[in-house]
Amino acid sequence: MRINLSQGLRLQKRTKEMIGRLTRNIQSGNSIVAGGDRDFDILKALELREKVKMYLVDLKIHLQEASRPIQRDILLVSEMKDELTFYQNIDVNHGKVLNTDYRYGNAPTELTREAIIRKGTVEKNSLKIQAHLDELYSKIDAFNA
Repeated sequence: MRINLSQGLRLQKRTKEMIGRLTRNIQSGNSIVAGGDRDFDILKALELREKVKMYLVDLKIHLQEASRPIQRDILLVSEMKDELTFYQNIDVNHGKVLNTDYRYGNAPTELTREAIIRKGTVEKNSLKIQAHLDELYSKIDAFNA
């Protein structure tokens, strides 16, 4: 059976969810009051869980092989997101600001802040990174389809 990468990723997600359900059922249903009825066979569920986990490993290998041509772009998306966060968290305060730190009974004082990287630069770089991310997402989406 041949499926596209997008379908494979959805299948991976559903497989992980199935493993999670089996795991929770085994963990919570293993020990019951003596003489009680179990809703399912623990040993069969354990066996099924192991088979599904091996299926997931094989599926991940196939997905990795299938995504090899686009892998650089996928990794680049992660780095570009980090770069965007980096720029968005730079303190760009510049000029006179009022220091209102009253922790030690200090009266407000005026401070002059100096920023090397200014707000305009941060905004320009953020927009540039976001545009690049949009291009990468489009390229990855087209590849996945």
